[in-house]
Amino acid sequence: MGNMYVIYMADNGAVPFVPPDKKKHLANPQSIGDISRNYPLRSGKWTLSEGGIRLPFIIRGPGAKKGAFCGVPVVGYDILPTVADLAGFKSALPGDLDGGTLRGLLHGGEGGCVKRPFDGLVFDRSVSGYPHTAIRVGDYKLVKFWKPEAMKLFNIRKDIGETNDLAGSMPEKAQELDDELMRYLRAVNAEI
Repeated sequence: MGNMYVIYMADNGAVPFVPPDKKKHLANPQSIGDISRNYPLRSGKWTLSEGGIRLPFIIRGPGAKKGAFCGVPVVGYDILPTVADLAGFKSALPGDLDGGTLRGLLHGGEGGCVKRPFDGLVFDRSVSGYPHTAIRVGDYKLVKFWKPEAMKLFNIRKDIGETNDLAGSMPEKAQELDDELMRYLRAVNAEI
């Protein structure tokens, strides 16, 4: 393989039911309670539940330990800074990139980290039926529904199935993540 890296990832989570059930899974994801094919993850494609955004991400190449597993969250927009870093690109990348290089994870495993300009991972689903945006910082994930307005907070490390909404019992944490999300959306001139 020499100096070649192979990167594999899916574009989003799997369809939760086969055949797809549009009545259930193109509806507001707040109402979905069924166990899907993505169990223990909640829901799937078309949503920002873990079943819709958690997916395989595999890298093979020089310095990546064969068979190693790393549980540090990464995202597709980390690929460009990673490829530039691994290729030895010396010029500065554009300053408005959200991602960071994964070199530390490839060579350091769980002990490595990804330095991004923004501390959280942000996902958006802008559809007229149920627009929602999610932010993950550390173990916590906030899902903000825009129509009707609602927020759900989950500790993903303890509750990967997103079954225990903590927004009511941890309002300060929910507000902290909501503030962080709104700062990010304003910084990137997102349509709110």
